[in-house]
Amino acid sequence: MKKICLLITAICLLTVTALKAQPVINKGSITTGMTSSISLGGGWGSEFLSVGFLKSNDDYKERIINLMPSAGVAVMDNLVIRAQFAASSYKESSDLDDSEWSRCWWGVGPYVTYYYPLGSIALMADGGIMIGKEKDKYVYTSSEYEDNYNAFIMEFFGGVAKNINEHVQLNVLGGYSRASWKYVDGGEESEADVCQGLVIKVGFTIILPVGLF
Repeated sequence: MKKICLLITAICLLTVTALKAQPVINKGSITTGMTSSISLGGGWGSEFLSVGFLKSNDDYKERIINLMPSAGVAVMDNLVIRAQFAASSYKESSDLDDSEWSRCWWGVGPYVTYYYPLGSIALMADGGIMIGKEKDKYVYTSSEYEDNYNAFIMEFFGGVAKNINEHVQLNVLGGYSRASWKYVDGGEESEADVCQGLVIKVGFTIILPVGLF
């Protein structure tokens, strides 16, 4: 009984704190942002959707360009509905056999972010879905193959937001991400391949208090 009373008291205190605190994002504000992700234990992450990078060794070269921009609007104080975009271009070439493999992927979908203000920081709940397309191409000597996929992504995250200044916010989130790909061949789809696991996301959000409504 004491534990229940303590839990109720803690919830009431947190609620009062949130109500008294200034909103993290005011109703009508526009948000834009960019995110980088790191996969943990099998989730898709830094090799697929992150800040682009280039690396190479004696045998092969790998060129990757990945972007995860988003844009949204606060439909009420501390509640943002946004469009999440993703684009990825990957190319790997080998000097040993003159082979080349490339992948292009894009996706878009709705995401929702809720902020719970706690003094100088805010707790975050974030999640959404994306649908997209992927094309893989493999070239070896005189042979060339191409595969096409439909993609579906579902994510749920919790984290912390910290305002760096009045209009720029740093976000750190951890949660679950599930991506599935269905092979498309002649209009028919085969069984889906699934990649899922824990993911950490770090990103920046720019807040524009324009007061749309």
